[in-house]
Amino acid sequence: MDTTQLFLMFILVLTSGFLIAIGIQLFITLRDFRNTLRRVNGILDSVESASNQLESGLTKFAAFFDGFKSLLKTLEIINLLTPLQDYLKRKHQPTQPAISNSSAIRSKGIHALIDRMKDASQKRQERKFISK
Repeated sequence: MDTTQLFLMFILVLTSGFLIAIGIQLFITLRDFRNTLRRVNGILDSVESASNQLESGLTKFAAFFDGFKSLLKTLEIINLLTPLQDYLKRKHQPTQPAISNSSAIRSKGIHALIDRMKDASQKRQERKFISK
C-alpha cells in the first residue's frame, strides 16, 4: 500500500468514528428530549386540570353572585312598592270625617312615591352607564 492510500484509509476510519460518536450522542440527546417532553406534558396536564377546577369554582361563584344581585333587585322593588301598598291600605280603610288637609297629605304621599321611583330609575341608569 502506498502512503497516500494509508493516509486516506486513516482519514476514512477517523471520519467514520466521528460520525458514529455523533450518531450516538444524537440518539442520547433525542431520548433525553423525549423524556423532557413527557415531563412537560404531565405538568401541562396538571395545570389544565387545576385551571378547570378554578374555572368551575369561579363559574359557581358568578352564578351565586348573579342570584344575590337578583335578590337585591327584588328587595329593591319590594321597598319601592311598600309605600304604594301602604297608600292602598290607607285608601281602603274606613276614613275619618273629611279634613281639609287630608287630600293634600295623600297627594304628597303619591308624589313622594313617584319621586322615589324616579330616583331609583336614575340610579339604575347611572349604574348601567358606569358598568358600560
